[in-house]
Amino acid sequence: MRLAVAQVYSTPDSIDVARRSWLAGVPAIFAGDLEDSSRNLRFVPGQDAFARRYGPSNHKFDNRPLALIRLANRTLEFDWLLVGDMDTCFHVDALRAALSPINPARRHFLGMPAPPGQTSCSSGKSILAGKCCSIQDLVHFSDCVLTVRRARHFRNSSIKHPHVANGRGYVYAFPHGGAGYVLSSGLLRAISEAQWSTCESELLEGGGDLRVGACVYHTTGVGLTELPGLLGNLSRHKEQPDARSAPLLDPENAVRCDTEGEAASGPSPQASEAPPPATKGSGSAALVFVLWNTMMGSTLLVMPSCFRESGWLLGLVLAVLCAGVSQYTCGVVLLHGMRLPDPQAEVADLAHAYLGRYGWGATLFASVGVCFGAACAMHGYLATSLNDLLVDSREQGGLGLASAWTSLSPNPKGVAAALVLALLLPLCSLRSMALLARLNGVGIACLFLILAFIGASAVANGLAPEALAPASLAQPSLKVLGTLALSFFIHSIAITIFRAAATPAHNARNLGAASRAQPGEIGRDQPRCTREGARCDPASLESAAARNSFLSVRQPPSLATPLLVARFAVVLQCVTVYPVLVYAIRTQTFCALVYRDPYPGALPVLGLNAIVLCATAAVSIFGLHIADVLRFTGAFAALVMVYAVPAGVQWAELAAAARSSRRARAARLALTGGLLCCGCLTVAVQFE
Repeated sequence: MRLAVAQVYSTPDSIDVARRSWLAGVPAIFAGDLEDSSRNLRFVPGQDAFARRYGPSNHKFDNRPLALIRLANRTLEFDWLLVGDMDTCFHVDALRAALSPINPARRHFLGMPAPPGQTSCSSGKSILAGKCCSIQDLVHFSDCVLTVRRARHFRNSSIKHPHVANGRGYVYAFPHGGAGYVLSSGLLRAISEAQWSTCESELLEGGGDLRVGACVYHTTGVGLTELPGLLGNLSRHKEQPDARSAPLLDPENAVRCDTEGEAASGPSPQASEAPPPATKGSGSAALVFVLWNTMMGSTLLVMPSCFRESGWLLGLVLAVLCAGVSQYTCGVVLLHGMRLPDPQAEVADLAHAYLGRYGWGATLFASVGVCFGAACAMHGYLATSLNDLLVDSREQGGLGLASAWTSLSPNPKGVAAALVLALLLPLCSLRSMALLARLNGVGIACLFLILAFIGASAVANGLAPEALAPASLAQPSLKVLGTLALSFFIHSIAITIFRAAATPAHNARNLGAASRAQPGEIGRDQPRCTREGARCDPASLESAAARNSFLSVRQPPSLATPLLVARFAVVLQCVTVYPVLVYAIRTQTFCALVYRDPYPGALPVLGLNAIVLCATAAVSIFGLHIADVLRFTGAFAALVMVYAVPAGVQWAELAAAARSSRRARAARLALTGGLLCCGCLTVAVQFE
């Protein structure tokens, strides 16, 4: 990646100081009051030399930023041009890392909205709403094209300067020059030198940075995108404001604007201040448990039925293979996703950075689809467990209320699904996740109870004689690949989970530990089945009841009480997990497509939640098996996020690293093709 720097209002002394420190080895051009070819310092006359006027809100050299960008675009070769004042310092390595996921061939104008301290561009209620973009918006659109109507031409009357302090009066935001701003080569190619010259002669009011924003907007329609970290770990300014300036993302690596004296004597007082205490992150054990719980949560109760279709030995082999592939691809997502400039970036941001808008759209659709499929499973588990609790006798792990329950309706399972809808709608409509997060502790305890029952069932039932028969070991069916793909699916939230790590260096180890533990938990009880009763032979795992929940398969009388407890645990766990899934659907849908706000109001939230809950209830009422819903959900989501996105990232990385190497091209083709074939195979076998 090629970076170049353009500094306005420079002097020979300021250039020499910068060249001895942060600007060493970086191509640069400067504008000032004199010409010095040895320093690439260009003399740019003031506005009074050709216009003879300038307003009270600017000074006579505010034409220089436009001229300097025009000169830099003509004389320097770069992917990104960093523009700042003479007392602006850039952390070049940090900027290179922050810009690496963004395509410089697209039209990007990155900076901090002026003046510093205004509400962020990411807030829909800001006075800047519609006038600039947040870094998240680059996920949704190739360029930050503003939604306001663009003027056909511009004169000095189009650059008014009423209230710069509050940003009113403009249809676009403009950058704070002291913080620095960044222009992509793609944006500068879209603006001809003649257009830059027209901007210099026509835009005669306002500050220099305002004029740059106006020229970019009026010639291309592209607005400013807020780049996190300016006046933080990406840049510093000698006159950095105190009030509400951008937070230091990495205080230890913050850049100082050193003078010669400060460079010789040591750090400046501002840089030597102790950074704020770091927030304690999650330990390795906690992260491994969160990963493991997330992976197996929705598929645990239907896995025995799925393994019955493939044979338990073949299922275990496929589980180990899926674990290895998923661990590798999740590592790719994690490695490159953590490098994205947005601290809240996720896998959709990664897809957009490497695959463009269509990659973002497919990833968002797959992410919402996974949440919806898991919500259908939780709704089904909850309705099935409620129905089993009320219908089954006490000897079968129920409450023995069959006569009273069935008298309500000829379709008691449908009544249970509708009852679930009524109970969960208020929880799903909460404004934030705070209460749901507190309830999650109850869900974790319930999960341990379910696992304890599965272990007790395996011990009580023993090893079925048919378990070692060839038909039980392997079957000519690979449908289990869809369920296994969902069982190891962590890609959509892996970056968020690992951001909380206390020791990021252990991320790869923790991901491997969770991935290796999952096949063991999946396969621990597969050769076992109940031994008594018509429903207790291995074939009972192929029944409709088993395809909805393992807890619906009849157990020995000795397990009646543990089964009752396990069913109550499933009910409580689903009550805590289902609202979280609906909240995730709401957040992704509203923030990405409509409002840019997860809670735009009670009416939109209730409307969307009602649609989602009715859809998941319909899945239960019309008798779609949970196992089938999960395997199709897992297959299609895995095709996008487990296989296609990591394959695209690897392709781009290898292409950039070794374009001329035949071996690298062959490896890139084999890796990408292999991952895509795995994804397509996983989808295709679901239609057997």
